[in-house]
Amino acid sequence: MLTNPITTDVGDLISPSTANYMSTRKTLEKLDCEARRRITAFECQHILLDVTAIVDVLLSNYVDSAVSVYQKVIRSNQWYFPTIHEEAIQPFLTRWGEVHACYFKLAEEIFAILASDKSVSALATSNLLTKVIQSETMRGWVGKRSPSGLDAMLTSREARLRELLASLDDDDFEDVLFYGGISIGNPTLISAEKETINLLTLYHNHVGQELKAEMLDELNNDAKSLLRDYCKYSIADFNQKYFAFCGTQDRKRPEMTAGEALEIVEQRLAGLTQDERSQVDLLLDEVKILNHLNLNLEVKYSFKSWAGLMHVLVFNACSEVTGIDVDVYKMRNALINKGE
Repeated sequence: MLTNPITTDVGDLISPSTANYMSTRKTLEKLDCEARRRITAFECQHILLDVTAIVDVLLSNYVDSAVSVYQKVIRSNQWYFPTIHEEAIQPFLTRWGEVHACYFKLAEEIFAILASDKSVSALATSNLLTKVIQSETMRGWVGKRSPSGLDAMLTSREARLRELLASLDDDDFEDVLFYGGISIGNPTLISAEKETINLLTLYHNHVGQELKAEMLDELNNDAKSLLRDYCKYSIADFNQKYFAFCGTQDRKRPEMTAGEALEIVEQRLAGLTQDERSQVDLLLDEVKILNHLNLNLEVKYSFKSWAGLMHVLVFNACSEVTGIDVDVYKMRNALINKGE
């Protein structure tokens, strides 16, 4: 008997867990789309050649060390973000998106100063440092070091899975968590590492040579994504990654298919009741969402990204001007006392 497509509610055709997963996936996709729109607007305002010139000429001494310097600053200071106890993914994703929208907006402001002044020292002001401290505080609020952040969300789901799968030994449980909690074979939910390899492969097949400034106008969207998302607009970093990729081509291993990963999970979960399996499937779906945020969007849009580079430049500039290594609050006080 055929169902009536007009009177049948779609919600009646799918389970609540599936509906929840689909809704959360849409929220995740919306975050990515919103970030893309911000980047598109930025690239409409600033010519790509100018952006790469600033990064590779003015900032050449900062790009390679940016992540390690940022991590040192993050780990050496107290960040006074609020603590909330939030379990649902939807409001967390919304909070993450709002924080990173502000994070990118401040990065644009920092870049505009660099573009007009052509000097990193122009970033060493108490007002700008205050904004960056506030921005980093909120980024940390949704990040890995926060009890209200990404790692906490993942850890709570892992703990609940552990309770449900108490009969499994450690190796089997890790198989379920890995193969069931990471989307293998889904091109829309892949890690930054895998996406980088895909983009490098496309560049190698279509261009096959080092990137030069005069080639920027003719770059296709895939190459631009690689330059923007994983190289902080640095041509030097792009070529470093490309040459490293070329050296590993003969050592590539065959990848596991989505079907093979699913079979492993099915084998490990074969003894569960229907109710237990439903709970496990829901938790694994949520882990997939959080892992994509952790392994893809965080890399492209958070502190390891171009926006993160802009933030760490302010910390670097203020450190150089004040002679204070990593204490951002002492830096700010010293700048205020100097009237800067």
